[in-house]
Order: sequence, then structure tokens, then C-alpha cells
Amino acid sequence: MRCYFIRGGHIADVDKLAEFSDEEAIAKAYALFSERKDLFEGFEFWDGARVLIGHPELFAQNNPAIWPLHRP
Repeated sequence: MRCYFIRGGHIADVDKLAEFSDEEAIAKAYALFSERKDLFEGFEFWDGARVLIGHPELFAQNNPAIWPLHRP
């Protein structure tokens, strides 16, 4: 599992984490981001090729120019 921190529309930092349940991973992602919210504008939490959550949601889901992996 990885938590990617976003600044200026690009990955600026990443934390590699142990395996968690989806609920635990989402809580962990928010906790990690809250510690760094002054440094980054958003985050995405991935479990392999599956994105569990992106924050803010619109940033992660509705901007294919920044995140082409979200295209169907």
C-alpha cells in the first residue's frame, strides 16, 4: 500500500505502508495527510493497482490531465 502526496498536480512524496483493511487504510491516509496538509494539496491511497481514496475527491477523480490512470 502506498499513500501519494500531491503538490502542484504532481506526486511530491510517498509513504509505503503495511497492508490494512480498506477502512483502516482510508483512516490512515487521512491521518497521514492531516500531519502534512500544510505541505500538500491532496493525496491518493493505493493498494496495488486499486485506488482506495483520493482527497480532495474532485482533484483525484475529475482531472484526467493530472491523473490519466483514472480514465475508464
